[in-house]
Amino acid sequence: MACVVTWLQKGKDDEQIADLAKIATEQQKVLSLTYPNAGPAKATRSNLPIFPFDTMITPWESKFGNDPDWHFVAQAPDGRICGWLTAQLKETDSRRYIYLAEISTRRIRDDIYGGVGKKLHDALVKTASDNGYNFIYLYPVNATVAAVYEKWGYTPSYQKAGIAHQFYVLNRGPTEGILHSLILPDQDAALMNRARGMFGKAIDPFRRAILATGENKGNLDNLLVEFEQENADAELTDPDPSSEELAEIARTEAARLKDQRNRLLELLQSMPKPKGGSKTARNTHRLRFFRKHRLSVRGYSLGELSKVSKVSQPILRQVYDRGIGAYKTNPTSVRMKGTFRKGVKAPYSKKLSKEQWAMARVYSFLDGNPKHDTDLRRKTRRNRK
Repeated sequence: MACVVTWLQKGKDDEQIADLAKIATEQQKVLSLTYPNAGPAKATRSNLPIFPFDTMITPWESKFGNDPDWHFVAQAPDGRICGWLTAQLKETDSRRYIYLAEISTRRIRDDIYGGVGKKLHDALVKTASDNGYNFIYLYPVNATVAAVYEKWGYTPSYQKAGIAHQFYVLNRGPTEGILHSLILPDQDAALMNRARGMFGKAIDPFRRAILATGENKGNLDNLLVEFEQENADAELTDPDPSSEELAEIARTEAARLKDQRNRLLELLQSMPKPKGGSKTARNTHRLRFFRKHRLSVRGYSLGELSKVSKVSQPILRQVYDRGIGAYKTNPTSVRMKGTFRKGVKAPYSKKLSKEQWAMARVYSFLDGNPKHDTDLRRKTRRNRK
């Protein structure tokens, strides 16, 4: 008998969500005490009969700042949870759509748990279709994951356009405005977050060296992909391993993590330390706005920013349009890709796109930069009185 998927809604099924979250949290506590920080998901496999599923992703208590509207929970006949999917509902003037925030499934492949990820997703698709949503989108963490979602019916990622997201179209796809809102101008931060997710704050002292050149960033990205593939290949396939086998699994995973740390350290130490005090992405208006409002680092639409900041969307649209205009009339003001240097005479192909530059102006405005759009800022103050 396979796992059964239940659809739960925030504000309606909060008590049931809380009860299931308790069960899921207890499953996360049965990790080996011998190697508490080993393994691909920051912990080893359990040394008890109840195995945790992906211990790095806990959608019921998101580590990524998501506030899900829908929960899909897969539960085995004996009460154990074998999968959890969360989604956020979004709406513009012409589209109702869904962001697949997080999905976590058990790593054991057998008759009960096999294919639970696809089953959770099928439940999401049916519910979204029944409720009149136009499309679902997500952010794949790497190329291997993106390939899985393509098999499930998602579009290939829009990497060439600066958008890594994938879309499952139910009847109407994303508008150009929605696509532009998902452009990731700060891919450096995404790379650092991936590395930090695997190795913690040990990565931070090397931040400037990593971001100094495109070659350094590419080498780190390639190494992280190798690690992710190694961790995926090491997933449990035996649904009922013995205690001796579990101990060996823990030792193997601890050894693998130690090897990965050594390879990472070797790469980082080979990177020359950059000279000078150039600013990194952590000092941008965009990231300061994210920290102030406790937002996850991703693309946001003008509508979403308006709700968070309490600044009207028409004013943000004016700031955005002025950014487009400045891009065309004052090209030397546009910052370079990667280094974010300004005042450089270079072809547009080496600079931020007009949409990225316009969104940068919006975040600068929201962060209180007094150097531009002062008339709109005064208008915002009057509206708040």
